[in-house]
Amino acid sequence: MLGAVSKIDVPSIDLKDIWKSDTQPSSISVLKNQLRSIRFEIEKDLDGRKILIVNSLSTQQGKTFLTMSLAFAWVMTGKKVLVVDGDFNDPKISDHVSSELYVEDFLRENNTTELSAANSSLVVLKNRGGGASLMEIASPVVILEKLEQAKESFDLIIIKTSSMNFVNHSKEWISFADKVVSVFSFGCRINKKEKQYIKYLKKTGCFSGWIMNKVITDK
Repeated sequence: MLGAVSKIDVPSIDLKDIWKSDTQPSSISVLKNQLRSIRFEIEKDLDGRKILIVNSLSTQQGKTFLTMSLAFAWVMTGKKVLVVDGDFNDPKISDHVSSELYVEDFLRENNTTELSAANSSLVVLKNRGGGASLMEIASPVVILEKLEQAKESFDLIIIKTSSMNFVNHSKEWISFADKVVSVFSFGCRINKKEKQYIKYLKKTGCFSGWIMNKVITDK
């Protein structure tokens, strides 16, 4: 367990704005400290490596929220962060972020798109959805080449993937990962099929651990 994030009882959260001021509700202050703790644990495990996968066993666990929250947490430490929406089945990051950059274009072999952190410490690569798998977009050789190019401009690359019940979709991204973290919602049960996913994650050699999300604490 890398850390836990409490369920926040507020109508909406601007993930960028919560880092701008310390005069916030206590629940937001708690959230920021939880994210700082998780950031520290993951960074320690990365040990200078750059490609982090965020996935989950099933859908609706909070991958989008945790991916973007951790990205902003790292930006606050002076890091240049590239977020990749690698979830072609449920591209929630793409739906909520204004960016003209798409992973399908970036991974195209002869595409000349260059990613730069010159104008922003946080850059997002969206996707167009449609349920495609990574290997249908580009070959492993091209993907490796493009990720190496991205590493030259960014201190950290966070890739949100499909949940493990879209097994091959997540596995394809994991094959390029330095480390993998999985989001698990408080109170959910693990079924027999998901136990097999856990075994797979442990065998990858790059699994860092779990982030418990939406934790309800006694007041």
